[in-house]
Amino acid sequence: MKNFKGYFVDDNSEDLTIFSELLSEIDYSESSLKVEGIRLIGESKLANNIVDSQPNILFLDFRLDDNLQANNMNNDQGYKGGSLAQNIREKITSGNNSIKDFPIVLVSAENNIEHLYKPDRTAHDLFDSCYEKEYLNDRKNHNKLAKKIIGLIKGYQTLNNMNAESLDFKQLFGNNLDDETKSILDQQAIRSPLKSTNIPHIRAKFILKNILRREGILLSRYEIAARLGAMPDSLDTVVFDRLEGFKYSGVFSEGWERWWANSFDEFLATLVGYRPFSLTSRERVEKINGILGCSLVPAVSQWTKTTDEKAVFACTLCRQPTEIKNSLSVFDPSLLSFIQKKRICNYCIKNGYETKDIEVDDHDKKFVKTIMEQDI
Repeated sequence: MKNFKGYFVDDNSEDLTIFSELLSEIDYSESSLKVEGIRLIGESKLANNIVDSQPNILFLDFRLDDNLQANNMNNDQGYKGGSLAQNIREKITSGNNSIKDFPIVLVSAENNIEHLYKPDRTAHDLFDSCYEKEYLNDRKNHNKLAKKIIGLIKGYQTLNNMNAESLDFKQLFGNNLDDETKSILDQQAIRSPLKSTNIPHIRAKFILKNILRREGILLSRYEIAARLGAMPDSLDTVVFDRLEGFKYSGVFSEGWERWWANSFDEFLATLVGYRPFSLTSRERVEKINGILGCSLVPAVSQWTKTTDEKAVFACTLCRQPTEIKNSLSVFDPSLLSFIQKKRICNYCIKNGYETKDIEVDDHDKKFVKTIMEQDI
């Protein structure tokens, strides 16, 4: 069993105890994590102490300036989690090669924590993940949470052992890379950002943001289900066994289950005999079930409530299979060439997508009014 250590920083003494203990007690399967709660002191000194102690992971509350007096600090000494994270990142970047980088996770009671973590905001560059305290408190999330935490820790360990000169894409992205996948990864839009820096957290940000958290080069199980024309919950061991040969095994894979898109599309076309996206979800699933002997359930359109639509991708909000004709493009200011453009299904548009910080692309906004007026 691998033993890891982490720190949790919070200005609230009660939360400090609760969440440091909670994060330590989660079942991390073949690993263990001991998280120590740290009380506030001056920002620079605290940043130095953390960097010098070399944790495997750091958890930071966003609002660190609500209980200054309880921490023997005055208003002039207050700072927030983003400022502390920036201070730590700068110390690691300017330090010697013996200082190891580590993931920083934003933890907060903020209801709009995802808004703070939007890709176009500075916080997105500072934190590797973000979680509401309410999410951490819910035991049903702990299995997924444990995988992502260990995935971040091990991913940073991998990145800490690489530099620009020795950056090996096979070592970074897994050993099961065929020639086509190697060619895809060697495109300038990927190669240049990863080879132009030796700083692990900058490489981590690029990989997490553009490759693992976005459909495109890799596919999530939701996108796999959509392309199969199936409900995500119906994916069974028969299907996953057939996908095992092109499952992603590279950096951060412990926390993000993904499959190579090019290999999956080739597998699907070979399986059916052609690219099956002209088939309805019901027709597609019937054909695949007959060939594989699996028990996929046809995707039900969120909009028409039938299985006779042609699901081709997962909605960026509800993650259910949906169709081009019953969805709109999402505005995406930083779309790289290898990333699949996000779309949001009509059902989510009609049911309050604005509260999720999603903006419909200007080219499709003319359709929103019509969708809102339709009955479902």
